[in-house]
Amino acid sequence: MILSWDEEKLIRNIRVNSVALTYITDTLQYIWTKDSTNYREAVPVATKVLVALWRLSTGTGYRTIGHLFGIGESTACEITNAFCNLLVEVFLPMHIKLPDARRIQETMDKFEQKSGLPCIAGAIDGTHIPIRLPDRGQATSYFNYHGYYSIILQGLCDADHQYIDVNCGWPGAVHDSRVFRRSSIGISLENHTSYLEQFPPIPVMGAQVKPYILADPAYKLCDYMIVRYPRNVCVNAERRYFNYKQSSCRMMIESTFGRTKDRWRILMKLNEASLKNVVNTTIACCVLQNLCEQFKADYLKIWDERSEREITYDPPNANPNAPFQQLIPNQPQHQQGHAVRNALTQYLWQHRGQRN
Repeated sequence: MILSWDEEKLIRNIRVNSVALTYITDTLQYIWTKDSTNYREAVPVATKVLVALWRLSTGTGYRTIGHLFGIGESTACEITNAFCNLLVEVFLPMHIKLPDARRIQETMDKFEQKSGLPCIAGAIDGTHIPIRLPDRGQATSYFNYHGYYSIILQGLCDADHQYIDVNCGWPGAVHDSRVFRRSSIGISLENHTSYLEQFPPIPVMGAQVKPYILADPAYKLCDYMIVRYPRNVCVNAERRYFNYKQSSCRMMIESTFGRTKDRWRILMKLNEASLKNVVNTTIACCVLQNLCEQFKADYLKIWDERSEREITYDPPNANPNAPFQQLIPNQPQHQQGHAVRNALTQYLWQHRGQRN
């Protein structure tokens, strides 16, 4: 029945369109096929894909999914876990990867068209994925400032709501800046060995500006990461204008997280699985988010509505000047970062009349 649905029903119920569904199914056809036995008929790959997508998109219990597809509760669970593992093993390297020079340039062009700021190569942030109560010895590490247990998903995205790097699994009490410093993308950027090094710097108002990523004030300001001015030094129109434009582009990662969670509701519900499975599920949903964008699957505004259960585990809007961010140990502020931000501020102000 599901395979005969039109595009609207497919997207509304399992989030992907027919093109993406066919691509996923065909890719897994020879990897995931099992032979029937005298005791058990094998579940077709197409059905297994639908079972997993239904679980990830709705968070529906395995018993209900089993009744819907005519399989056992444990089989539905096994299929979903296997599907997430395959997304991570097979699809992740193909669909979440650091961009080549052409794609970096496309991203910079799109961000500049949106804001007037040159050389923006992406936006980064972290978000929380709720988990069950960990072992007592670990509970404190996973209890986040929103008041529940979680792991952290760090995402770096482009201008098209697509992830180009993800890191998942750090305990919820760990600060975003520490997760970044320990991640592979953070280490490569700090050591100037990242994918951005293929671009030479360009002169902007007397400063040499290389491609950089945008972040919120939880991250340190440096030449490869530009954050907005703190409120206590945002004293003139130029800086306020820069903050507005910087935030308008930085919100791309917030929007990407939102699309991911709104499409794949499993991420907004308390996940009773093991930590390993929660991490795999989260990364799998990031892969699916990219596939939805790459295959132009519609995003429905109705998904913005959330149930009471989901709202319970959905982080409230965080104040960037809240005490928990002020408790971060003083981080070294890269002098070149200040020079780059000041130059971008001057450039943006001088060219403000040329853009909306």
